[in-house]
Amino acid sequence: MLASRMSERRESVPVVDRDAEVRELLAEALQHYYHVLRAATGEVALQLMEKEGVELMLLDVHLAGISGIEVLKITKENYPYVEVIVISATKELDVAIEALRCLSLHPEELRHRWVAKSRRPRRRAPEPNPACDTAARGSR
Repeated sequence: MLASRMSERRESVPVVDRDAEVRELLAEALQHYYHVLRAATGEVALQLMEKEGVELMLLDVHLAGISGIEVLKITKENYPYVEVIVISATKELDVAIEALRCLSLHPEELRHRWVAKSRRPRRRAPEPNPACDTAARGSR
């Protein structure tokens, strides 16, 4: 059975990050399930997109050369079926918002979804059982 799974063509997934350690860490985590392609720049990532049948890409927003945001825009325009997971350690809110917009996720819509979820009634915690309460035992 393992041999038959190994012979199956696995989906190619580009891992695009300027940091070699991050690329290798992500590639190691994915290699058992996908054919992992590594790219340090946006230009290389776009070349891989042209050559390989890609349905998923992990993409850092900060890249040397063409930015990850530009790669995201080009990908969504030319390969709309490709799912993109944006990864970054950025603290820049405007970069995060731009990435959300490119993914057709509007921050205001996400905020409304989050607020709606947070307003759902929550299950109440059970009332404390005095027989199990250690403070109640000490007062006896």
